[in-house]
Amino acid sequence: SVGTDHIDLAAARARGLAVFNTPGVLADSVAENAIFLMLGAARRGTEAIALLRERAWHGWQPGQLVGRQLSGRTLGILGMGDIGRRIAARARAFGMPIHYCNRKPLPPEQAQGAVFHGTPAELVRAVDVLVLACPATEATRGVVDAALLAQARPGLIVVNIARGDLVVDRALIDALQSGQVYAAGLDVFAGEPAIHPDYYDLPNVFMVPHIGSATHEARMGMGRILIDAIEAWQRGEPAVNRVV
Repeated sequence: SVGTDHIDLAAARARGLAVFNTPGVLADSVAENAIFLMLGAARRGTEAIALLRERAWHGWQPGQLVGRQLSGRTLGILGMGDIGRRIAARARAFGMPIHYCNRKPLPPEQAQGAVFHGTPAELVRAVDVLVLACPATEATRGVVDAALLAQARPGLIVVNIARGDLVVDRALIDALQSGQVYAAGLDVFAGEPAIHPDYYDLPNVFMVPHIGSATHEARMGMGRILIDAIEAWQRGEPAVNRVV
């Protein structure tokens, strides 16, 4: 993975263990998955698939499964790193204005006109879709809580392709049930695979089982970058993806 929040880096360092990650090679696959989740949530994918799979569709109707169009809606990205910027590039093709929240503004050549916000609260007040693309840290765990969602524009769409513990499940579920959040597209969950059971019963949750990097290209790239790093480490040479 790119993130290392699931590794005790201090313990590895104390034992002299080398730790490597896989930056870059999975970024396109994860960014594509974010767009997939965004579309599935906005266009009521869970309900549409169920209607067909349950053999309950009786033909086209003008008011059937009317969802949300993404073009013209404002996208907010929490964590405008490599993956966040690739999500932004794809969303621009949909005609979505881009806003983002980082610890500090990006240089203009990376921001590409995206609007900076200094806090998540400022971001959610300005956007129609919120994509979580930041690492899980002490500062970001539980960032999507009841207080944040209460400040969002009514009908927000939430997409999480980062880490499950960025979201307080009860808060998101309550907001989905009340309509404060229109829909969610989720690839990651707190405590996975034992995810919060209420998600299964919400038709406005479009969810997949942590498949962000599950493409042939990404997985082969992840393997290659680790093999190269281990071979460099064995030769006593530096590896660009060595974390410890």
